[in-house]
Amino acid sequence: MKSKGGIIAGITGLVLLLTLLFAWLMNDDKSEFNWTERYEITQKQPFDLSVTYDLLKNRCKESEFSVISRPMGEELPKLSWKDTANYVLIGGSLYLDSLALENLLSFVDQGNNAFLISRYFPENLMYRIYDYSCNPVWEPYSAVLDSVMEFNFYHPDIFNAKGNYRVKFHSWKKTSVYEWNIIDYSYFCGEQDSASQFISLGYLTRNDSNYVNYFKVPYGKGAFYFHSNPILFTNYFMVKQDGFDYAGRVFSHMSRGNTYWDERSKEYYFPKNAGFNQYGQHDIMASPLRYLLSQTALRWALYTALALVILYIFLRARRRQRPIPLMEPNTNSSLEFVTSIGRLYYLQRNHRSLCLLKERQFLAFLRNRYGLHADMSTEQDRRKVSEKSGVSISQLSELHKQFQMFNATSTDPDDAELIRFHQLLDEFYKTCK
Repeated sequence: MKSKGGIIAGITGLVLLLTLLFAWLMNDDKSEFNWTERYEITQKQPFDLSVTYDLLKNRCKESEFSVISRPMGEELPKLSWKDTANYVLIGGSLYLDSLALENLLSFVDQGNNAFLISRYFPENLMYRIYDYSCNPVWEPYSAVLDSVMEFNFYHPDIFNAKGNYRVKFHSWKKTSVYEWNIIDYSYFCGEQDSASQFISLGYLTRNDSNYVNYFKVPYGKGAFYFHSNPILFTNYFMVKQDGFDYAGRVFSHMSRGNTYWDERSKEYYFPKNAGFNQYGQHDIMASPLRYLLSQTALRWALYTALALVILYIFLRARRRQRPIPLMEPNTNSSLEFVTSIGRLYYLQRNHRSLCLLKERQFLAFLRNRYGLHADMSTEQDRRKVSEKSGVSISQLSELHKQFQMFNATSTDPDDAELIRFHQLLDEFYKTCK
């Protein structure tokens, strides 16, 4: 058993070592920076939000800046709106259940502003604020693929007359193609600043063509401000002068009231085809494990745990008790039993007891076969037995004499008398019906 335990421990250690080696070889964090778009406010990696978060927080008084960390459906109604307030969400996607949606719409309807800077917006929100007068169907964003892009604004108050803001997407120590989200021009029609109309505020430029990526939607007394490229507000771009100036013009529409930063409603997502270095192309990750898989350390901890579970099942699923031996099939031992009983009586030489036993068996036979409770002591009993069995009265009378002889004396009959008695009984059993 010790040798088997040593082998199992050795195999377990070897598999664990190989798993750790594979994790190290595939580790995304071998470089100095993590280039995953996580949009975390507490991290200082290139595509996190610590710079933007700190700037907006310092813009307000400490009492005027709040972080929503609980479901918006529970927390937003409790906020006090003394002046025109601002709601800000920057991330990969926005999740709104029915209660959170109603609270956000009520928040904006009372004259507040909501800044939704995300790659994807929930359809339940867009269906509520868009009147379909321009385009009868709401479709997700279109996209422009390029590594270098220029941005500017339509609104004259924030238009950069010095020239477009030029940005270059950089990831994993090299310049890469990125998927810059835009919204189709078919959603912009009617009078500017009319209720429930999309108002274009900013655009990106590619090959001398402009595409809207920043727009406003009035709702009630307030307005929604949508921006389709949250990556422009991450640390990598905000530490540069152009990025800082661009974000300042986007947030110039914010009022001076309270600001509520929403961390609770953000959804995590991962790049498509990340293994082929096609960064910037994203899918929403709907799995409950999306956060674990978005963090490299937690992701490899999960993989290691799964590998150990599979190893345990593989090694410990075998039978742990000794094999059960095969049982011999049942055999008919009646002949052996009769031989043993006969040998017992033969060795005891107690013929009288054997004869009395055979007498009781004979009387039991009459009761079971013919229903007769008769000891054949009378002529009438013997006649009933003869009628039922078909055996002659004379033969039955001979048997009765033998019974009387064994019951009347206490001496054992000799061998000849025992044989004679047995022959009479055997002849009865053979001839009875």
